[in-house]
Amino acid sequence: MQTSSGSNHRQVTLVTPSNQQVNANTNQPVVVALNDRLYANSKVIFETKQAQLISKFSQSFLQEIIRHTTIQQTNYNIQRQSNQPQNNQQNLSSSVAQPLYFFQGYPQGNFLKQVCVILSLWKQASQFPISFKKMPGLSETDDTDKFIETLNKLTPMVIDVFKEVNQVDRSPRALQKELLDFFIALEPAGFLLCLGLRRTAGSQDLLPPERKSLVDSFTRLYMVQTEDELKRSGNNPPIITVGARAMQKHAPRSSEGFWGPQSGLNDRQRNENAVKTVNKVLNECIWINIHTFNSKSTINILEIRESKGYGARWSLDGCEFRGLVEPQISGGHDKKWIH
Repeated sequence: MQTSSGSNHRQVTLVTPSNQQVNANTNQPVVVALNDRLYANSKVIFETKQAQLISKFSQSFLQEIIRHTTIQQTNYNIQRQSNQPQNNQQNLSSSVAQPLYFFQGYPQGNFLKQVCVILSLWKQASQFPISFKKMPGLSETDDTDKFIETLNKLTPMVIDVFKEVNQVDRSPRALQKELLDFFIALEPAGFLLCLGLRRTAGSQDLLPPERKSLVDSFTRLYMVQTEDELKRSGNNPPIITVGARAMQKHAPRSSEGFWGPQSGLNDRQRNENAVKTVNKVLNECIWINIHTFNSKSTINILEIRESKGYGARWSLDGCEFRGLVEPQISGGHDKKWIH
């Protein structure tokens, strides 16, 4: 991580888990600034757990944010648009400049650092600086763009925050007051948006589980034998995982073979293919939503999808893998999602 000339700024390279995230125009890593003074004082705001903040975020939400500040590596799930000029000129048909960045990939690490990076980009752009790619078949349920319009009303507060950030010789109290007011106005929904989570009618204000928990759940054994069953099998238990078993089920549905080959593979090879594929979805997802299926449901579901609509679901209760999802197509249920 390189240090810039400003004493309160560090250059942060936006990195995917595969360490392959680059600017599509220059083939160079995307670099943005993390303001150390902004982050340090934001951390103080959350650690002190002031009553006004608890009333908006809840104790458990704040505790999770604080816990994530102890994670050393942060992979910022932000990509630079490949078709945007450096000066980000305004679209002639719109009074609002098109964002230079978009969300892609599953958020990992220190969530508060990512929010602070986005605050710096927000101040530069004078609007919420990250866009969300359209997801085919889900646009009718996606309220994210409308929510961003609401967040843009907080831009004057962002500017006020940075007026205090730049007053390095002054007491941090004024800065912390501006930050507290901003985070109260941002609310959990805005915090989650800064991590790349969508807003739909059923969205829940819950932080996403750690990526490792998702993969661990995905790679659990599909069938766990009792001691007697193990003896009868000659100490040769089945090794196929729940994720690989799900891909066996879904592979025939995809005409383009997204889930990978199944015939001619042994279970170990199927397991390896399954892990590779779910990591591809986690690295490339542009849709992340924590939601319930309906108003009567009490089960919170994490759903992720890559750009074509392939994805996976987990329940947040115990972070249990719930299954794979296919692209949304007209008459999908009647067609048994074969496409």
